[in-house]
Formats: sequence, C-alpha cells, structure tokens
Amino acid sequence: TVSVLYWCSNDATMNPLANPLMGSLSGGPGEMEASGHNGDPGSGVPDPPRIAAHGSRITVTSEPGCTVYYTTDGRDPSPASPEFPASGTVDLGIGDFVVKAIAVRHGAASGTATFQFRFAPKAIAMTPDSGEYEAEVSITVAAEHSVVRYSTDGFVPTATSQLYEGPFTLTTPGEHVVTAAMFDGHRLVGDPVRRTYKVLRSRVPPPTMDPTSGSFECPIRITLTCTRGDVFYTLDGTEPTRDSTPYTGPIVVNVPGDVEVRAVACDHASTSTSIRER
Repeated sequence: TVSVLYWCSNDATMNPLANPLMGSLSGGPGEMEASGHNGDPGSGVPDPPRIAAHGSRITVTSEPGCTVYYTTDGRDPSPASPEFPASGTVDLGIGDFVVKAIAVRHGAASGTATFQFRFAPKAIAMTPDSGEYEAEVSITVAAEHSVVRYSTDGFVPTATSQLYEGPFTLTTPGEHVVTAAMFDGHRLVGDPVRRTYKVLRSRVPPPTMDPTSGSFECPIRITLTCTRGDVFYTLDGTEPTRDSTPYTGPIVVNVPGDVEVRAVACDHASTSTSIRER
C-alpha cells in the first residue's frame, strides 16, 4: 500500500502532511502524486497505480493492460468498485477526499494506492465594504468553483437560500446584514462572509414650480410644492441650500424685469437637485 496525504487549494498552495510508505512527490505547484513499487515483475502482479491531483481534479495512471478501480471515500477498492474512466481524469469538486485505487491485470490485483487531499476554493469576496449608503447599494459577490447563496437578514444561508446570479441592489431604508456562503450541492463549504449595509432614505425628489418659465404681467404668484421635506428658494439665480429662504407660501413677484427662481427640497437626510425657472 502506498499512502500520501495531500492538501490542495486553488491558489496552488501545497501542504503535504505525510508520506509513510513508498510514495513519491512530483509535479509543479498544486500537484502531488502517490505511487509505489509493490508489484512483483516475476508474478505478473502490477505495480499500484499512480494518483495525482491538481486543483479539484485527480488523474490515475497505471501499467499497460491494467484496469483501475477506485473509491473516493476511503473504502478499499475491488473489481466491484467504479472503474476509473478512460479519460484518466475525474473532477471531485470541493471537499475532503480519500482516494484509493488498485490496478488489475489478468485477474491479478496490485497493492492499494491511497491519496488523501482537500480542495477548498478561495474565500468569498463581497463588495462594497460595510457602511452607510444613500438611497441604495449594489452588492457584488465573487467566488470561484462553487455555487453561492445569500441572505439579507443576517442568518447563515442554507441550500435553499437565494442563489447568487449577479449583483443585486438594496433600496429599502434601514440596516441589512448580507451573508453569503459557498455550497457544493447541499453542503456548505468554507466560512460565510458577512457585511452590514445601512441604506439611508432615498434622495428627496425636487420640488415643482408653477407657473414655469415665461413672460407674465405683474404681480406673479409662484407656487412651490414637494412630496417630502422642506423647500428653500432664491430669487437671484444663486444655488439654493438649507440656509436659503424657506418656502412658506406662494412667492409674489411684483417688480418688472427678469427673475430667476431656484428651489430645492431638503429633508433630514438628503437634498434634492435644484430646479430653475425664469
């Protein structure tokens, strides 16, 4: 039996844990191989197969004329186990695996090659960072090699939570705790990522002015209305602010000439864009 313990992540970081018997380590970053020489050339017993991994994929090679049988859950393989495909590669996905394989030729079985490894993708990246956002905030989640599900109520997502299919936007005023997690089928993988977003009230809409621009006989009564907040205005063309004249009723203009009226609506959290009539 040949045993190699292997740790693999998709950033090509390796951490070989043990090699108790005759296994050999080969390959570039992110690859490790288990092999051995337990066969007896004189008896026709083949050598154990060679198992290698890169990322979540494993490959198994053996001597010519052999059929390879394997398991991925640590059970000992036999000719009743699944036959390794002719392509020579199997993608195991995310998780911890103990791969065992034997090579069989003319009824003679090799010793067992054992290959234990873990494939864990990079952590989830969620943007933007936690914080306060006016009116809305668009959330983007990035994760490799896995399905992402999320919640907006602070609870850890489950296999039936909302599937992340692209950026989503929070518009309801208040605090939202967004939690995203990776799944391999119904199994949660890695640690969830959590961000807290506070959506402030939407920007107050600008006021309306009646009448609009035009030529009128004096006196002119100008009415400003808004759906939310208070209205402030100027009559000299300057940009209005919260410090400008507050609107309390119709504005009466009884001096001939051009008058440029500008107005803005404000509430405790935001200021609208200004309107301008002349």
